[in-house]
Amino acid sequence: MIENNPYVSGHVLVGGWPASGKTTVAQALASGLRVPYLSKDEVKEALMDSLGAPGTVEQSRQLGVAAVHAVLGVARGCPAAVIDCTWYPYALPLVRALAGPFVEVRCKVDVEVARERYRRRVRDERHLDSLRTEGELWGSEVPALGVGPLVEVNTAQAVDTAALAAAIRIALGPDASRR
Repeated sequence: MIENNPYVSGHVLVGGWPASGKTTVAQALASGLRVPYLSKDEVKEALMDSLGAPGTVEQSRQLGVAAVHAVLGVARGCPAAVIDCTWYPYALPLVRALAGPFVEVRCKVDVEVARERYRRRVRDERHLDSLRTEGELWGSEVPALGVGPLVEVNTAQAVDTAALAAAIRIALGPDASRR
């Protein structure tokens, strides 16, 4: 049975608004699928440790783009991984350079819940979160990249990550679409 097979091949792209639960869901999925967890924010923080903190939001965005390039470069060496990022269209060619199949997981939550979580979360201040505008953060949802099945997860409540991992394992199985 697929559910008993510990090996998974493919990439799970976890996305959503800031404070939508991406990291929590992605870490749990990586553990449940027994694959590496790759985080754009962790790479960005390592870059800031080495290069210094950005002075402006624009510099922070540029560092974020560099982190996406780095994390997807690392992912090329992984037959499977769960990758936590906000997936903007510029990342599509980088994602397509990875071996598939893909499943996109979109963390969904009401904008008011996301705003409250964002205000309460403790995160490295070098991300310049306090300088971000409402429009940048929640002006519109970033659409899915369209590289594989899309699974939307309501993160306003506890997520059954075991069931989610099982569904993703099936989607990444031998019959999964390779795009």
